[in-house]
Amino acid sequence: MANVHELYSELKKEMRDSFTLESIFAILDFDGETIMPERAEEFRGEQAAMIQGLRHEKLTSPRVGELLDQIESMSTDWAPDSVEAVNVREWRRDYDQQVKLPRELVEAITSTGIRGRAAWTKARAEDNFALFEPWLEKQFDLQKQAAEAFGYETEAYDALMDQYEAGAKTAEVAEVFAGLRAELVPLIQALQEAPNQPDMSKLEGSFDIEKQKAFNRQVVSTLGFDFERGAIGITTHPFCITLGPHDIRITTRYEENRFDTAFSSTVHEGGHAMYEQNVSLEDWATPAGTPVSLGVHESQSRFWENQVGRTRAFWSKWYPLAQETFPGLKDVAMDDYLFAMNAAQPSLIRVDADELTYNLHIMIRFELERAVFNGNLAVKDIPEAWNEKYREYLGVEVPNNAQGCLQDIHWSIGIMGYFPTYALGNIYAAQFTAALEKQLGPLEKLIAREAYPEILGWLRENIHRHGRRFTPKQLVEHVTGEAPTSKYLVDYLKSRFGGWYGIEL
Repeated sequence: MANVHELYSELKKEMRDSFTLESIFAILDFDGETIMPERAEEFRGEQAAMIQGLRHEKLTSPRVGELLDQIESMSTDWAPDSVEAVNVREWRRDYDQQVKLPRELVEAITSTGIRGRAAWTKARAEDNFALFEPWLEKQFDLQKQAAEAFGYETEAYDALMDQYEAGAKTAEVAEVFAGLRAELVPLIQALQEAPNQPDMSKLEGSFDIEKQKAFNRQVVSTLGFDFERGAIGITTHPFCITLGPHDIRITTRYEENRFDTAFSSTVHEGGHAMYEQNVSLEDWATPAGTPVSLGVHESQSRFWENQVGRTRAFWSKWYPLAQETFPGLKDVAMDDYLFAMNAAQPSLIRVDADELTYNLHIMIRFELERAVFNGNLAVKDIPEAWNEKYREYLGVEVPNNAQGCLQDIHWSIGIMGYFPTYALGNIYAAQFTAALEKQLGPLEKLIAREAYPEILGWLRENIHRHGRRFTPKQLVEHVTGEAPTSKYLVDYLKSRFGGWYGIEL
């Protein structure tokens, strides 16, 4: 009879095979988002569905269930937080969830995502929600089926959110968001009424794209992105994707008349990539070597993009180089440029939103998704509901669906329950930063002396290396000594924006 170590090794091999299939799917996905020809989407849908079907079959094979049962029935000397114990616990969680999903549903979600993405692209380009509506209806229906298969205690949305932020409950997140919104709405109003306002034209000019690429590459390399294990591509909707232990790809988008857009998205995605590059390589393809959640993942990208990349300390080094690289900046004072870069202005587009109003964009999507899943909103009525919430929360009028409910790719590919992790990431980032400063000193001083290896080392030691050892909530408590709270984000935003606008908040 095999001993527990032999059984564990066999289970690890089975799970690595499923991880390899997932990486193959990631390659197809990366290609589809970057250079795949438009007419290739139908067959790509078949390819992707087959890979995901095979992966699901591997994850839910009877042998995996047998191995888990046998290992769990045997006594071991593994500590509860050991790599082996963590992996078995998380593989059990994954198995129990995935075994509930029929392979046909997995394949349907995948193939619909490929074709739905193509329909969304065309619908957004033509500002025609009707082209996308049937695909969106189908995606919501498929995700409702998935939620029913997973099971839930209170509401269907819990089951979907749990896939991205383990243990998160819809009602609890809604309560946190409501409290945060109550703080942010008057804060935004106060900034709009402040006597000192940024000159947004300072961000505009002529910025050679090849020079932008070189500049951004130098920045993310300095921060800690390893180009021997990563690369940067171009896409419409920036993202980070892991293709293998030494192949972490990020993408960005460039505008010739704006430099800050590509800079911010590159640093943001670079933050995601540095998390992926700094999990335990020894444990790669296991839960112990896998990022814990999308919320924690987002905390890392938002930390580098905002807490680091929008500071005066950061730009005191990089702005002179930017002025050398882009002649149009030579007559623009650094503080004038940074004030515009740090402006808080309600707007239509989530990915272009400032770090204060961004959270309201997320709350709107969360509330609409939840309403559809609870049967309180029909898919056909999403545009009207979207426009009303933008009017209520941000005070902006949505002129068309392309700039409204068609702006994000997520729904087209069946990613629902994901949006809340963006705002949770902001909450975590502020709380993690406060903990970092208690140990290493003020972040601005660390940035001023370019202590990026020290900063990244702290993140690696306290967050990255743990993989899925903790739940997201447990990780926040482990690192900061308290449960997740939005108070650090509110304090940070008041300090950051009050400083730029020259008012007390």
